[in-house]
Amino acid sequence: ANIAEVAKSLAVVLAAASGDDLNDYTGCLDAMDGEWFESSVCYLAYREVLDPKIDSFDPNWIVTRAEAVVLFFDVYEAGGGEILLVPQDVPYVDVDELSWYYPSLVQIAKLGIPDVAGWRGKKFKPAANLTVGQLRNWSRNLDRVLR
Repeated sequence: ANIAEVAKSLAVVLAAASGDDLNDYTGCLDAMDGEWFESSVCYLAYREVLDPKIDSFDPNWIVTRAEAVVLFFDVYEAGGGEILLVPQDVPYVDVDELSWYYPSLVQIAKLGIPDVAGWRGKKFKPAANLTVGQLRNWSRNLDRVLR
């Protein structure tokens, strides 16, 4: 999935949980004026899920699973989700505790947002691209958790 698709999906979930209207959020970047993803990106920037000082945006940037868990956790947190205070182990054999995305993965794996079963052998495959199907499933799970 590309970042525009991810931003749209996450913005819809967060706005629904927060009672916000995405149409109220536009104009944060001239280069995307009128684009189908503009209000989603502007809303996520306003909610500080994306960098609020956004000066460029490549809608075709493909999001990895590691990047996605950080974005999903940021939306969970922005939506008022409770942060786990005690570190938990993640059920994946290919994730190192020192990985930059580990704290976010711990939180959302505990909530059941990504499929805990993962691929064969309980692998998370953090460098793999997030598929559109995974985006839909994870977004549905996040929506369930935030409501």
